Amino acid sequence: MKKYLILPLAFILLPIAFCLATPLLNQKDTLTAYAGRYETSQGDKIVQVDVDIQNGELVGTSLRDGQQLHLDHSSGNYIIKESGLSIKFIKDKKNVVTGILVSGTDVWKKTSATLAPIGAKSGNQDEYVGKYQTGPNNQPLIIEIAVKHGKLWGTQLWDGRNSPLDYVSGDEFTINNLGFPLKFIRDNDKKVVNILFNGTDTFIKIK
Repeated sequence: MKKYLILPLAFILLPIAFCLATPLLNQKDTLTAYAGRYETSQGDKIVQVDVDIQNGELVGTSLRDGQQLHLDHSSGNYIIKESGLSIKFIKDKKNVVTGILVSGTDVWKKTSATLAPIGAKSGNQDEYVGKYQTGPNNQPLIIEIAVKHGKLWGTQLWDGRNSPLDYVSGDEFTINNLGFPLKFIRDNDKKVVNILFNGTDTFIKIK
């Protein structure tokens, strides 16, 4: 008798499992629709944020200072976890996301993520990418330069702090979070070999 009960039970549980799995797929599709680059004006500056999906949730990354904000949807509405501010995604008549409304007052317009972000250097930025070191080999201080969100970022590997680099001219940039100048130095073959931090400290490219 048990043998015959198990088979029908399996057919009952299979559709239930499928129905439970389906919302996860729909949720992922919904999150994808919200991902993208948004911008707004603050005084005389344009501020941009990239919203992407990380570990199944929406995360906004400021392209000005690298700050990350996690959007919580557990209550049915989007809330910025770090500040408690409300977030509402604005849609047009075709149900396409066109912007974000923060706290019911501040509008962030969705823009093309294929365009270079504010402060990025046009053209090839990969020549600057790598690790740069100063100090003794037994206690080195290393800065890693990488391209993130379409522009150069510097990360201090000794404490994990990072900041976008805003392009000035030539091989000169400004460390956004600090306001300090950072210049890439080239050798006679025009290859980037060092960085000069704040006009005084030299970091040698190691890889």
